[in-house]
Amino acid sequence: MLGGISVCLVDVSDEARRGRLTKRDSGRWDARAVDAFLGWAAWHRKHAEDPRSRPDVIIDDSWPSMAWRRWTG
Repeated sequence: MLGGISVCLVDVSDEARRGRLTKRDSGRWDARAVDAFLGWAAWHRKHAEDPRSRPDVIIDDSWPSMAWRRWTG
C-alpha cells in the first residue's frame, strides 16, 4: 500500500510555453492546438491546487473500465 503520493509539477508561463510550441515541430502547432495545450496546462495547475476541481476534463469520454469512483466517490 502507498503511504502517500508526491508530485512535482514543473511549469512555465503560458507565454514561454506558447513560444516553445510554435518553434517546435513547425506546422504542427497552429493557434487552436496551442490554445488547447495551454488549457490543459491550466487544468493541471488548478488540479495541483485542488484535486477535486473539474474532474470532467479527464472523466468524460474516458475508457469505460477506469475506476473513477475511487477519486470522485
